[in-house]
This record gives sequence, structure tokens and C-alpha cells, in this order.
Amino acid sequence: MNLRKLRLSLFKKNSNSSSKNTADKPKASASASATPKKVNELNHEFYRKVAGEITATDPKMVTAIALYALYKDASIFDLEPFVGKTSTNRQDLVTAFYFLDESKCIELMRDLAVNVITKKSDSGFNSSEGEITKTSRYIINATGTDVTGHFVLNKPYLEAHTKSGIQSLLDTATTDDGTTFATWYDTTFKKENTKGSPLNKLFGLKVPEFINTVLSCGFDFSKFVPACINKDLGDASNQVNKLKQ
Repeated sequence: MNLRKLRLSLFKKNSNSSSKNTADKPKASASASATPKKVNELNHEFYRKVAGEITATDPKMVTAIALYALYKDASIFDLEPFVGKTSTNRQDLVTAFYFLDESKCIELMRDLAVNVITKKSDSGFNSSEGEITKTSRYIINATGTDVTGHFVLNKPYLEAHTKSGIQSLLDTATTDDGTTFATWYDTTFKKENTKGSPLNKLFGLKVPEFINTVLSCGFDFSKFVPACINKDLGDASNQVNKLKQ
């Protein structure tokens, strides 16, 4: 047998052997281990139905889900002191919240609620009032909170006004006994045998010096609340009263 015939003979032998081996192997079913889409959908409905039944009877689970919703509504918030380095996906956080003790749940809920009210970006246009700011006014009214003592008259607040605006603010400022700022200032800084009103001299100062003098003159602004704030809160109280059941 020449070399050419020998090569052909070996090629046919190898081809037959390969075909036989392939034929002997069982064909794998592509869908044997895959769950049909419809079955998956029914399974998902089942999981949610049972979880809903659990939640309806388990106050701790209600709290865990509420905490997650509050967390999603909050601004940037560090959860690590409460749940460690847990993933922030829904399933992990709800489960981690479920295993918190009651005192930690109360603490976390409080901190998240404060974060939403004070840190979350509001939706107002330019200087207009957004929903969170409106909610804040409603909270003040609903809780019957007197804002006297909460407001602090400071440099940034005065700088946000024109000079005439600052004068209007001062017109409504009084001491505990009802003495106006104007009367108090003139009485306090009036010098004997000196012509002119100290208040007029105050109003004649340039704005930066005017502001610094007002804040350092010694007048007690601790119970002062600007008229515009009182008006805003008064407007909110009307709607809050309608919402009382």
C-alpha cells in the first residue's frame, strides 16, 4: 500500500470513530433545567402573597418596610451605625431593619424623618416654597409649636434684606414690656446735651456697619419673630385646622 492510500485509510477510520462517539452521547435538553416564564410569574405572586400576609400580622415587619421607604425618601444618610456595611438594596435593608431591636428602630426612624425634613432637596422653583417647606409649616401648626425663641436674628438674615427692609423689621421688634426698638435705642444711646436722634444716626450708616451695629447694640431679639414668618404660619394654620378630624 502506497503512502497516499495509507493516509486515506487512517482518515476514514478516525472519522468513523468520531461519529460513533458523538452518536453515543445523549443529547442535552436546552430547557430541561429552565423554569418556564409563566411558572416564574406565578411563583413571584406566591412569594409576595405570603410576605403580604406576614406583614399584615407582624408589626416588626411593618416597621422594617416603613424604615426602608423613609430611607429612600431621605437625603444622603449613613446607615452603618445601625446595620453595619449592609448592601443598600431593598431585600437586604428590610431584613436588616427587621432584626434591629425596638430602641434602634425608633432612633433610626427619628433620624431619617429629621433628615427628610431638614436635608432633602425641596422642589420649589427659585425662591418659591416646595412641598417639604410647606410640610414644615404644617408640622409647626399641627403640633401647636410657638416659634418664639426658635428664630435667631443674625447677619445672613439681615443681609438678605434691603436697608429699608431691615428698618421695617426693627419697627416690629419690642422688648418684654412692649418697648419698641426705636424707643429703646434712642433712650439707651441718647447723650445729654447732644442734638439729634441716635436712631437717625443709626439709619444713616452704610449697610454693613448698620447691620453690625444693630446686632451688637445689646437689644434683646431672643423673642423676636419677623412679621412675614408669623403671616406664613398663620396662612398654614387655616388649612391645618381643616385637616383635623
